[in-house]
Amino acid sequence: MMSDRVRLTHRAGENGENGGSEASRRRRTAWYYVRIFLAGAIIYPLGELCWRGQTHWSMAILGGACLCAIAFVSERTSGILDLFGRALICCVIISEAEFIFGVILNLIAGLEIWDYSEKPFNLLGQICAEYSLLWLSLSLPTIAIFDACRARSENRGEGGFYEKQR
Repeated sequence: MMSDRVRLTHRAGENGENGGSEASRRRRTAWYYVRIFLAGAIIYPLGELCWRGQTHWSMAILGGACLCAIAFVSERTSGILDLFGRALICCVIISEAEFIFGVILNLIAGLEIWDYSEKPFNLLGQICAEYSLLWLSLSLPTIAIFDACRARSENRGEGGFYEKQR
């Protein structure tokens, strides 16, 4: 017969079997995405400041959301698609997000944060082929970094978010 302490430990998932309880796994997943969102919310506006010399607070939200999308695609398509296919999916998602933000912030709200009207192959001046290719090229190393982190986590026996979802 198991003692109460062992039973509680098993129930709480502290012994590492099956990644712990469902609630524990969800908390780890939520905190994982909060950290990813915050990283994107810092990195993207900083990159934009370096690239264009200016940014807008909404780019922090867009950067955080896009980095979360890359992390999600990286996790869910690992072993299914090759790196380029995964980066292509991320490129489409990021371009769609940029288009939606652009329509809302630039065309509807009139904030004029960016305008790609002069760029070739643009759609309503909100997205263009040049920047979509940039998102593709930035997605490649970002996915590779997420893959490396996942492999390192699995090799160290850490479950966390990267533990196989059942």
